[in-house]
Amino acid sequence: MELYKKWAGYSSGETEPGVMLLYGSMYGNTEMMMNAVAQGISSEGLPVEIFDAARTHL
Repeated sequence: MELYKKWAGYSSGETEPGVMLLYGSMYGNTEMMMNAVAQGISSEGLPVEIFDAARTHL
């Protein structure tokens, strides 16, 4: 029930701070850029979740 309340709260604007990065990289260049972006976000104190579209079941 607590998870339902948490998820339902998102529709009313209640959110948790953080950034989700979803990327795809055929040759590794986009992954390198995504890692740089993730480091910048982390350095500001925000939590970051990273997902590789080729390896993550969505």
